Amino acid sequence: MADIPHLAIPLRLSPAGAFAVNEDGDIDDVTQCVAVLLDTPVGSRLEVPEYGVGDLTFVMSRDGALETAGVETAVAEWEPRAEVDLESVVGVAGDRDDAETRAVILAGVRLT
Repeated sequence: MADIPHLAIPLRLSPAGAFAVNEDGDIDDVTQCVAVLLDTPVGSRLEVPEYGVGDLTFVMSRDGALETAGVETAVAEWEPRAEVDLESVVGVAGDRDDAETRAVILAGVRLT
């Protein structure tokens, strides 16, 4: 069975004028799949309502630690080709007293 390339997200044209693609299983493909997973709220896909991650609005605990178990669990379940490293690349954007404070989660992705 031949590997079927996946459309690159965001959708764009390659220099040759065709839609840009990622080869199935390469690091760009896996990274893109993890990014889509982390950007999909649970319940938003009618065909697979359990796909995605829960609400990450309150990902910070009271002591300022990041609670990433939901992210790691979702990636382990839905994208077994990837392993995420959330320890070294997580930060907080905004002032803690500001209503706009939000956690910024950046995941380092490795192929398993």
